[in-house]
Amino acid sequence: MPEAGGQGGEVRAYRGPEDHLQDWLVRLRLLIQRHLVLFTDRFLDSSGKASDLFASRREVEAFLAMEPPGPEVTEALQVIEDSLERFQRFMADRLAASAETGLRLPIEDLRAAFGLDDLEMDLLMALAAPDLDPGFARAYSHAWADFTRRHVDGAFLADLVAGLGPDRDRVWAALEPGSRLRRLGLVEAGVLPDQGPMTRVTERPLKVADRVVGWIRGHREPDRTVLGRAAAWYVRNDLLGDLLLPAPVRRAVQEALRRQGMDRRLRGVVLVGAVGSGRRSLALETLREQGRPLMTVRLDRLPSGQEDREGTLRGLVREALLLGAAIYLEGIEDLDRSGTGPAVLDDLFGVLEDFPGPLLVGATVSPREVLRPHGEFQEIGIPFPEVEDQQRLWERGLARTCRRPPGFPIADLVGRYSLSGGAIEACCRAVGRWAETAGAKAETLPLPVVVDIIRAQLSHRLSAVAIPVHKGEGWDDLVLPRRTLDTLREIVQFFRNRYRILHEWGLGAKLLKTPGVPCLFAGPPGTGKTMAASIIAKELGREIFQIDLSRVVDKYIGETEKNLGRAFEEGARAQAVLLFDEADSLFAKRTDVKTSVDRYANLEVNYLLQRIESYEGIAILTTNFPGSIDEAFRRRLRFFVEFPFPEEAERLLLWKTLLPPEVPVAPDLDLGEMARRYLLAGGNIRNVIIRAATLAAEANRPVDMALMVQAANTEYRAIGKLVREEIES
Repeated sequence: MPEAGGQGGEVRAYRGPEDHLQDWLVRLRLLIQRHLVLFTDRFLDSSGKASDLFASRREVEAFLAMEPPGPEVTEALQVIEDSLERFQRFMADRLAASAETGLRLPIEDLRAAFGLDDLEMDLLMALAAPDLDPGFARAYSHAWADFTRRHVDGAFLADLVAGLGPDRDRVWAALEPGSRLRRLGLVEAGVLPDQGPMTRVTERPLKVADRVVGWIRGHREPDRTVLGRAAAWYVRNDLLGDLLLPAPVRRAVQEALRRQGMDRRLRGVVLVGAVGSGRRSLALETLREQGRPLMTVRLDRLPSGQEDREGTLRGLVREALLLGAAIYLEGIEDLDRSGTGPAVLDDLFGVLEDFPGPLLVGATVSPREVLRPHGEFQEIGIPFPEVEDQQRLWERGLARTCRRPPGFPIADLVGRYSLSGGAIEACCRAVGRWAETAGAKAETLPLPVVVDIIRAQLSHRLSAVAIPVHKGEGWDDLVLPRRTLDTLREIVQFFRNRYRILHEWGLGAKLLKTPGVPCLFAGPPGTGKTMAASIIAKELGREIFQIDLSRVVDKYIGETEKNLGRAFEEGARAQAVLLFDEADSLFAKRTDVKTSVDRYANLEVNYLLQRIESYEGIAILTTNFPGSIDEAFRRRLRFFVEFPFPEEAERLLLWKTLLPPEVPVAPDLDLGEMARRYLLAGGNIRNVIIRAATLAAEANRPVDMALMVQAANTEYRAIGKLVREEIES
């Protein structure tokens, strides 16, 4: 053993981690020596001879009589205690000297990472000693007077580390299941094959996690076994130069992480942005300035069983603490949809109680509701790159992956679709694959090819709550007053130029808070509201989905909000136009709160108000009864478009527009008379023409006035109106 205390000489700093480890092993040898002196009676049988087969009668009698150690034992103990005290000072002096040199010592880094005190370090190192030096395994077997035993338990640790002193209760507390050593996965407890559920805690085998032993030995690289398939490790990002994000967003993330480090009430920072928007890259850039690596954890890849899941999470948090990493959670949206979200998040944040941060969450849509039960989170939106940056990304990506002909309308592409940098890169790679096969012989790059690739990139799952609307009409098919047509065209113009209006011209800061376009189309049935919505989507090159309210509205409290949230989330992924057709039942005026039903109905309306304002796309609500729409709701809509019932001249134009020229007609067919005689909107006129054509085809004759009148009378009855003959009779 080295001379403890550095007597008469200068204290030397540690030469390296191995030198420091050897001093720890010297300290453990002193503890074993003390143990052997304290519990000498354990090694003697009733005749006083050495034995390692049973507890001696002398030991039991001394315990029952509470006899203090004899003078010879007390004297030997004092010598060892003095040596332990001197050696502890000696190690402290060497540590202080090493700190001045900047030497990193794994054991001290372990202590600092988990905030362990001296007693916890003694327990941890005592448990690790047999894995660090096989000689300790044999020494332990002798110390507990039983060579058949192979595992350290709590009773032995209490004797070894605390002796007969007052720290024995602290040892028990430090080894309990909820203790820091056990909670953080530093110490693991097991059950031997011959032990049952009634086995005393003090007799259960304990061991230091293999990862911790490896760390003490100097293995500082991330443990791939611990990371498994649920986690990945990032130290740097080679593409940070391509990260096109506004400076205010970068500063907001820096400030949020700084706040989290000072305020433990802030559990984490949520980065919300589209796939490929640079959320993880932004986190890496910010953490690089702090000198921290990043561990990403895919929540949807965690084990399904609770016990296995908690074990995996403890290992991952332990790894992050060991290496000073931030944790970045991914896949929270998929987790919520799987139905296991609450259980997984409960387990996750239970383990994260001991993690001081930084903690980040990456999401494509706000996970505010699912995170609410777990504390305060600061949410930061990650926008798409500016229009000019998107154009630059397209130009660079297409130039690298395919032969782009001169004059390819990139500006038109950016005007139609706002994409993240990652999504643009993926689209360009897909264009490159097209160019290598079907497009290799093409002289041009057709715009429809790129549009189809973009739509495939904007994957979504709207079919669960929405129905795709496929209509082939154009502006010429709309028969509406000029003021209505002008407003519809204004919607398209605003959406195409929204980023210039909001950002370049500064209207977003003062007048318009979001680039979304919430609209209300109001008018009687059949006046063209759905057709107009589909034409707007077609003009912008976007898909349109009609929200199926029968799948959205739920009688159970809170389920309607969840379904609405899913519709907006998937709509954002698809960059689709959302159509809430005949939405009076859901978006009607809020009522006075007289019952719990009224209160929850109002909550649904309030929730919709929030979501429709934050939706960065076009959301169109249609109603047959504009007076029933809540006034507060109407104020938050950017466009209110009236679809009046058509006058006679407009009805005649509808008859002429909707009747295809290929349909054979008789000379007596008078469309002017039909327009004058029947007060029908465009949708009803379409039904009449289809009915008349069906009757004519069955009779194998052209559509004449009689068949058209017969079809119109049937439609009149279907919509609850009386026909002239019935009135006269």
